[in-house]
Amino acid sequence: MHSKTQKREHRLGLALIIPVALYLIVVMLFPLIWGIWLSFTNKTIGGPATFVFLDNYKALLSSPEFHSSLRATLVYTIFSILFKTLLGIVMAMLLNMKFRGSNIVRALLLIPWTLPNLVAVLNWKWIFSDIGGAINSVLQILGITSKNVAWLGSGGLAMVA
Repeated sequence: MHSKTQKREHRLGLALIIPVALYLIVVMLFPLIWGIWLSFTNKTIGGPATFVFLDNYKALLSSPEFHSSLRATLVYTIFSILFKTLLGIVMAMLLNMKFRGSNIVRALLLIPWTLPNLVAVLNWKWIFSDIGGAINSVLQILGITSKNVAWLGSGGLAMVA
């Protein structure tokens, strides 16, 4: 049999966990189930939903755009993970090395980690901008190109960028 203190702690635990569980059900589980249900319908905004079972999935799997998007996503994911892993290993090795100026190198390597993502996004957007972007300016100064390149304007160049 449980003591009075254990029963009180058990009730407190339930009182603390039930609101969180309800929140997760409302905010995460309900939209997930609703989204899965909608995927089996031909629902359009403002119109009624008609159950079509697997027709949406059949159309998706036979779509060349889906296969192209899936391939691009896989390529991007694989290469970004490989690049980040290799870069992380190199950075970790540099952080462990003892050499003159190692503290400065450590500080410089940790700066990107400490910057907010928004700042990084804005920097990359400026670097790859087709108007006034850093890469286009350097390429024009070096005489490699005479016009601006829309780095993020096409699938192939965006993947490289």
